[in-house]
Amino acid sequence: MTQQMSSHSTICSVLLLAGLVSGCADDTNGADPAGSGSATGNPSGEVDSGSVGSSGANSGGAAVDAAPVPWEFGAPFDANTYSPPTEAQLGEFLTALQFSVTQEDATEYSFENEFWDHHEAGIYTDVVSNEPLFSSLDKYDSNTGWPSFTRPLVAENVIELSDTSYDMVRIEVRSLHADSHLGHLFNDGPPAEGGLRYCINSAALRFVPVSEFSLHGLDAYSDDFGAAP
Repeated sequence: MTQQMSSHSTICSVLLLAGLVSGCADDTNGADPAGSGSATGNPSGEVDSGSVGSSGANSGGAAVDAAPVPWEFGAPFDANTYSPPTEAQLGEFLTALQFSVTQEDATEYSFENEFWDHHEAGIYTDVVSNEPLFSSLDKYDSNTGWPSFTRPLVAENVIELSDTSYDMVRIEVRSLHADSHLGHLFNDGPPAEGGLRYCINSAALRFVPVSEFSLHGLDAYSDDFGAAP
């Protein structure tokens, strides 16, 4: 066997030097000399079906991402399955003011909006996605005529962007999943609470009272209000 292998290698070398063949594999191990097979030396050159799947899953039991769920106005929010609505759906379910504020970055009138003087216990969610944004526990009277909060309830759901419109330098706040315009962030809030004021348009919000947490998938926050899930 050793003599046969040596002879084979010698023949290959001669042929290569003569330019008669482009390569010569060692037929005793079946490896791919060009590296076109598995990087780990898989003899068959096939992809390991247990490590790669068509949708991020594999036959080894890895978790599969949940499929997006069609948007439904007012449905409980789930970050894993949320699917944004179409513009036609927004036009059908939002009021003209809600659409103008959330989709066109408008600002509603102060002291003439739904939640500026609202004091009921509960959570304020995005009117489009229903993702939780702010808590009544962090709401205070800023004397501005708009709902004001010292902090978000779920920080990752509220993103901050630079806003230089109207020749001003401000910080715009938007919802993460719905990408709704919510309002602006200022640094004139209560010092004892961190000094921030999230000035939010009522038209961008949906209010969920504690008694309806279950209907909106917000039971996890019940303990914050002293209510049992």
